[in-house]
Amino acid sequence: MILCELCNKNPATVHLTEILHQNVRKEIHLCDECAKNKGVTFKSPLSEILSGVLDAAGKGLKELAELKCPQCGITYAEFRSRTRLGCPNDYVVFQGGLLPLLEKIHGATHHRGKVPSNTAVQAARPPEPDPDQKRDAAIEALESELDRLVKAEEYEKAAQVRDQIRTLKEQAG
Repeated sequence: MILCELCNKNPATVHLTEILHQNVRKEIHLCDECAKNKGVTFKSPLSEILSGVLDAAGKGLKELAELKCPQCGITYAEFRSRTRLGCPNDYVVFQGGLLPLLEKIHGATHHRGKVPSNTAVQAARPPEPDPDQKRDAAIEALESELDRLVKAEEYEKAAQVRDQIRTLKEQAG
């Protein structure tokens, strides 16, 4: 961990690099407080999103900020300033703050891609989606297949896929 070069007390969270000429670089490492005092401000999109989510959390904000991972020792406040978790256990410890954040960033809180069958991730998977979610996912997959078939000018197969989509949509009611 790098300490702030001005106060030598707090961890440096702002790292500035100035390129003077060709291969000569000047770096300075500051904590948030010293950076603000120097007039250095930087907002990443992720930190803006985090701020918005935490503002929305309101009441539970103080309890969330004081949470600490028993394995790596990172606090939620540290995660918020670094925008990086310390270990896999943090996802469980900070779940209350991470779920709204992930939903805001990705539009969902569950992974929808492939997962290797021989990993621990498989055991931690959320329960199967309800039938409506499965049907919606199937429709979405068929619609992308339909687009591919039309672009490839495979109109007979595209018509079959179109009919499958209609059937699924009719079942949805």
